[in-house]
Amino acid sequence: MKILNKQKVMLIAVVLGLFFTGTSYAWPTNERRGLPERGKGQQMLERLNLSPEQETQIKQMQRDRRQVSEGLRRDLREKRKELKQELDKTDSDPGKIKALTQDLKEINSRIVDEQVSGALQMKKMLSPEQYQAFSEAIKDMQDKGGFERRRRPR
Repeated sequence: MKILNKQKVMLIAVVLGLFFTGTSYAWPTNERRGLPERGKGQQMLERLNLSPEQETQIKQMQRDRRQVSEGLRRDLREKRKELKQELDKTDSDPGKIKALTQDLKEINSRIVDEQVSGALQMKKMLSPEQYQAFSEAIKDMQDKGGFERRRRPR
């Protein structure tokens, strides 16, 4: 039972992390009104009937978390690039490879910590009913593929 709860918390944490750390893309315009279409995350938050204070807190948390996550993703990309370069060498240094993989593990660990922290912050900001609705909305989005990572062409 405890393992199932831990898995559920981790799943929610990962989903929240994806929700709050998603990369930004240009919003397509709504042709009927000439307005930007709301993203799935914004639509989900609207369904929670947030108070103005909650909305302000969540938007601030999103901004703060976005800055942190962008730094972590940048660090992750740089370390992966360094690792690839070292592995591509004909005389790769096993010590350097080990150090780079350790750095990658630490960055990934910090990413998970940030995701869990975001889930706990969100839980504090929402009422139990709102958090339950939020969790259900995330699960629905997952089931529909709403949080699939888009890969940029290389």
